[in-house]
Amino acid sequence: MKRILIIEDEEALREALLAHLSNLGYETEGVFSTEEGLQRATENPPDLILLDVITRSLHASVFLKQLREEGNPAKDTPVIVLTNMDDVDTRKKVHQYGISGYFIKSQVSLAKLTEAIHALGI
Repeated sequence: MKRILIIEDEEALREALLAHLSNLGYETEGVFSTEEGLQRATENPPDLILLDVITRSLHASVFLKQLREEGNPAKDTPVIVLTNMDDVDTRKKVHQYGISGYFIKSQVSLAKLTEAIHALGI
């Protein structure tokens, strides 16, 4: 079973993603902060990470830099970013770390997100 780690500080969205992906047959884990997410991903690399850009801890670009460091067991894990940030600077900051997708929360449906996950072979 493929495992997806969801790093999202908005509880309602995190719970909706957990429920939706679990119903599709994925093993899911949801965490509130990027710091906790980095720890979980490093200890037990998931098949995919869904990452909010702005949480109450590390910015997504800092998380991604640390995730992609040589020696991190999760450094090659695909990451899809879910955010409310629709600006060029934020996109540049996270794209430099080889993300697999970037979606604006208010503009993406669960169906579209599911398509993106399936397109990654997950």
